[in-house]
Amino acid sequence: IEDTPEDMYGKVMSIPDSLMMDYFELLTDVSDKDLDEFRKQLSAQSVNPMILKKRLAREIVGQFHGDKAVKEAESHFEKVVQRKEVHANISIGVSVSASAVWRRDIGKWLVSKGLVKSNSEAKRLIAQGAIQIIHEDGTKDVVSEGYVEIKLGDVIQYGKRRWVKIVNADAER
Repeated sequence: IEDTPEDMYGKVMSIPDSLMMDYFELLTDVSDKDLDEFRKQLSAQSVNPMILKKRLAREIVGQFHGDKAVKEAESHFEKVVQRKEVHANISIGVSVSASAVWRRDIGKWLVSKGLVKSNSEAKRLIAQGAIQIIHEDGTKDVVSEGYVEIKLGDVIQYGKRRWVKIVNADAER
């Protein structure tokens, strides 16, 4: 209930297809006629379940946050989850001064900035290939070891939906 519209939308989209109709029945005001039609479509496989799940997400987010939030949450989901684009609200990591290029143990750096909870979590993310450096030219490097070269303007993605942009600490003052 207290989730942001984006989180709520994403959580609804992650439910198993087999539970979708239960959610429609228990959590929305969608008419029985429409629910019967959804069941028929799912049974006949004449509809992509994602279309109905997006409808479910819109219904639920709309109840708690309104129509404007629904549009923003759906747009966010399509951009970040479906197209895997970088989120617009990237955390800003003010961490370097003057030097345009630096080499860091990325795991320890993420922990020191409070972006991950522990060295163990950082090591796990590296082992899973879940840390990427996204350069300003759009190229990406998956981090496979602790030490990496990072430049001003790079974006570090750590996990599926967390990013931090590297900026010049002196420019922020």
